[in-house]
Amino acid sequence: MRLSNAARLATGSVCVAWALMGSSSVYANETITDVGPRIDQVISQNYSQWDAIYKDLHQHPELGFQETRTAKVMAEQMKALGFEVTEGVGGTGVVAIFRNGDGPVVMVRTELDALPVQENTGLPYSSNAVSTFNGAETAVMHACGHDIHMATWLGTAKTLVSLK
Repeated sequence: MRLSNAARLATGSVCVAWALMGSSSVYANETITDVGPRIDQVISQNYSQWDAIYKDLHQHPELGFQETRTAKVMAEQMKALGFEVTEGVGGTGVVAIFRNGDGPVVMVRTELDALPVQENTGLPYSSNAVSTFNGAETAVMHACGHDIHMATWLGTAKTLVSLK
């Protein structure tokens, strides 16, 4: 069974809600019933932006250690949310830190790289990217979900900021 993009992002958002509930003393006295509607509101207000970013990332995949455009997109998004951003970690990695006082620390991670695979999905936002892999020119696509992981990572970041 293939999930739609909306279903994949919504599933990730539910996981975000549970992670947030167990990760911060700020919410120690709140239940998912209390915080859930606030999380739903953040998702509803921002879903179209995250979907657009997902489609953009899907359409512009980059192989490992070549993700310069992808890293720039992710860094700009995190800076816009007020995160302290360090770029170029390990070459093309991005570290974004959101400070919320003393207490438990939450780490949310994503992967940026795509695979040397030809996309044949027929999607209007499918990849036509070509890159060099092992010395040969090859098609590139996000065949294992890193594009949706990145969109969910941004959604998690926005949710954390909104619930501060």
